[in-house]
Amino acid sequence: MDQLSNAELIELQFSSLTLFATEFQYWMSVTFAVVVAAFVAGERLSKPVRVWVAVLYLFVSTLFAARYNATLSVASEIGRHVTLRGLPPTEGAALIGGLRILVFVLGTATTVWVLLWHRFSDRASK
Repeated sequence: MDQLSNAELIELQFSSLTLFATEFQYWMSVTFAVVVAAFVAGERLSKPVRVWVAVLYLFVSTLFAARYNATLSVASEIGRHVTLRGLPPTEGAALIGGLRILVFVLGTATTVWVLLWHRFSDRASK
């Protein structure tokens, strides 16, 4: 990265931040699709189907987490080079990253809860 100009380094940093946003939007789309599908299908989804959907959803979420971690290590390296050159850091990146992780954890847990327990606990109480 030492051969890159300042403009190229900043463009690379911007590209890595864009990749974070794109990956997160993809995960959010999957999450909302699963929640809406579970809501619309309601009791027509048997428990085994709900379990399989939850397992597949957890695989997708794990894949997202792994890609997020890989992108984070690359972005951190780019950020280190930006700092070494005395260029201004990206404002709010740590806060945004922390909030994304919080939304990811809470969203994943809520989606699995909706799939596995929400409808079945309603039926059990009748």
